[in-house]
Amino acid sequence: RPVHHQNLKIDDVLFDSHLLEKPLIHVEEENFKDYKVCIYDQIYVAALLNEYKKSFADEELLREEIKAFTTKCFSTSFNWLVFSKLLIHRSLAEDKNSKTVERALLQIKSICDQHNDREPIPFERSIYAFCTDYPYIWANKRKYADMWMNFGSTMTAFDIYNELEIWDEAITCLFIAGKTQKAKDLAFEKLKQGPDPAILVALGELTKEEKYFKEALEISN
Repeated sequence: RPVHHQNLKIDDVLFDSHLLEKPLIHVEEENFKDYKVCIYDQIYVAALLNEYKKSFADEELLREEIKAFTTKCFSTSFNWLVFSKLLIHRSLAEDKNSKTVERALLQIKSICDQHNDREPIPFERSIYAFCTDYPYIWANKRKYADMWMNFGSTMTAFDIYNELEIWDEAITCLFIAGKTQKAKDLAFEKLKQGPDPAILVALGELTKEEKYFKEALEISN
């Protein structure tokens, strides 16, 4: 049975947009015009794009190829997790484009929000977890925070990093936002719990003192 997703359309985010949801092909063979990609093809595409990202440089040509693959797969949703993985692929291919970054942000947010929904049940979600290499929820949230950081909303990113307890990134967000003293206080507070190389590096960037970098090198070996 179909599983409904919040697949955000460009027109939902950008009004009067000249961007097309999918490429407009003037001449298309009849055999492929109404072809719906089956669940196994969707799994193959999701896995293929994983390998593409590992094997090729992150450049515009690759991002366009990813968007073309995923767009073809969005005709039908057979499994929540597989479809969500394809939405993640598309979002990460759109997060550096000023015209689509907002859609990418909202899409990752909706995927994170749907994580705790009661439907579909965990068994249905987990069937294809390994073959699609679906990320953990905290990995999705971290990517969401990274996207906000790149978008320039450092305090929104800080709230997510703080929730995930990624302290070095949280400290960096405070520093970029001009809250230098709060950043230092947070760094020293977390270092009282034990030495952490990432926090020491962030503190070194804040204070411009070499001793923190040297200590981080020693601890991390």
